Amino acid sequence: MRLVSRRLHVDAVTALDEVRWRARGGRSLDVNPFFEPDFLVPAMRHLGGRGLRLLVVENAVGEWIACAPVRPLGWRAGRPFLGLSVWENAYGGVGIPLIDARMPSAAAAFVRRLRIEPPHSAVVLVEVPADGAGLAAMEHAADGVVRLRTGHRPALRRSPDGESALARVPARRRRELGRLHRRLQQRHPGAAVVEPDPASGWVEDFLRLELRSWKGPARTAVASRSADTRFFREAMRRHAAHGRLHVAALVVDGRPIAMSCNIRAGKSMFGFRRAYDQAWSRYSPGHILDVAVMGMVEAIGGVEVFDTMADPVDSSLRHVWPDSVPICTVAIPSIGPIGSLAGLLISAQGRRLR
Repeated sequence: MRLVSRRLHVDAVTALDEVRWRARGGRSLDVNPFFEPDFLVPAMRHLGGRGLRLLVVENAVGEWIACAPVRPLGWRAGRPFLGLSVWENAYGGVGIPLIDARMPSAAAAFVRRLRIEPPHSAVVLVEVPADGAGLAAMEHAADGVVRLRTGHRPALRRSPDGESALARVPARRRRELGRLHRRLQQRHPGAAVVEPDPASGWVEDFLRLELRSWKGPARTAVASRSADTRFFREAMRRHAAHGRLHVAALVVDGRPIAMSCNIRAGKSMFGFRRAYDQAWSRYSPGHILDVAVMGMVEAIGGVEVFDTMADPVDSSLRHVWPDSVPICTVAIPSIGPIGSLAGLLISAQGRRLR
């Protein structure tokens, strides 16, 4: 079947493109809500920069068989050089392209397109599920695909024997969090865990809460930058409209002291953003809410994995969440003499990191 590719600027994405794009997200080898239109359109519009495009491979009837946002890794004299990167931003958590699960040749077609895209050196993908079908298909489709770094993010996997997540939290940590939760309820009888309506005004509550967390002084809160705030509001509105948003909050007298904003995709859910009020840190409100979210996730039908999207080296979450998901950075040398040289260097680096 004849395949063609396009590089789209976000402003060139039409309503029909979104329909085809949304269909691709629902039939992909790996779920990735961060490369679907509800997330990526506002991200590209408000956070994207120079050279950012959506790379699409489609068949003769216009069906999208694969797509991912890409951008040059560097610039020199006004021209891109070094290589190509599947775009990462401060808010995305998965870097695997959306690849058609129904078409055996989809991965090969997309990898080839990546390898011949200028500039010709290498393509880098970050936060790729190391145990996913997408990466396995890409490795099968091309020689020289190298895993550079691998880590494990705290997560929750539904137990096949029905054992609860809380039962798998280390006993000492479970007792400590239970004690802190009881102390909070004794001193503040109005403390409760709630699930706000995703279509309600929770977004503004979350933005204010993040500013009261450690992210405020560090200027990593969403509301620290106007462009990020616009992105967040639009992305959350889109996900809520399609029923793919889950919000949880620990409140005291109606005021949130910890919040968790989660995105659902297929049988997975992703911990997109979480925050807690530093003034209440003696109660570990973020971890109290984590335990509550575990129970909520287990009660939601069809969700098999909850990925916290936390830094793999964040030991505090590893001590609460009982499972993990492996992620890695991947490099693919381009086709041509420069790509061959890049491949040798990438392979040497991959061997060194094993």
